Amino acid sequence: MAGRRAQPAILLGSAAAFMDCDDSWKLLVVTRGGTLHVWDLQEWKRLLHESLSPLLSLTSTSTSTSTSTGETSSAFH
Repeated sequence: MAGRRAQPAILLGSAAAFMDCDDSWKLLVVTRGGTLHVWDLQEWKRLLHESLSPLLSLTSTSTSTSTSTGETSSAFH
């Protein structure tokens, strides 16, 4: 009505890399900056706001370790 927003804008801090919404109106967003957000859109509450950097650092550490030992991470040899 009269050009007003029904809900406030959702600010993420960086662009969305993945977004999904289920049947119960839970919105999940993963940003390019490595954060995970979950909102309940019916109640308009943020349920979760977490950094994925610990998971990303584990992945990069295991990749660099296998590379430095000479092992291949590929399924095909």
